[in-house]
Amino acid sequence: MERQGHADLPGRFAGVLVDTPCSCSGTWRRNPDARWTTRAAELADFVELQLQLLSNASEAVAPGGTLVYSTCSMFRQENQGVVEEFLRQNSAFALAPFTCPVSARECPGYNQLWPWDGDCDAMFTAKFQRR
Repeated sequence: MERQGHADLPGRFAGVLVDTPCSCSGTWRRNPDARWTTRAAELADFVELQLQLLSNASEAVAPGGTLVYSTCSMFRQENQGVVEEFLRQNSAFALAPFTCPVSARECPGYNQLWPWDGDCDAMFTAKFQRR
């Protein structure tokens, strides 16, 4: 079976999940040594990669479709910072409110989950809808 090229994907999917590589700072509770091996300079590299992956994946979302961005990070740069920059660069998308399945809180389109919210790792999720 021949693999379809990227050119065949624009606007093809009702939903796309982008679970990006990140600092994994949300897992420090389980991996405390990682706090001392993560370098601040790495964050800028992660943010650049995250924004590129999110932008690339957004091309595959159909009109009215959903794009979800997630990290296991607690750093604003990797979370709200990437969301804000993505929205600035992509007027075809808007945040879509949702209910957090762990905390049952209503979210305005993104949510930072903390370990005390559900005895879990810290993680971030944003939900976009293509106009």
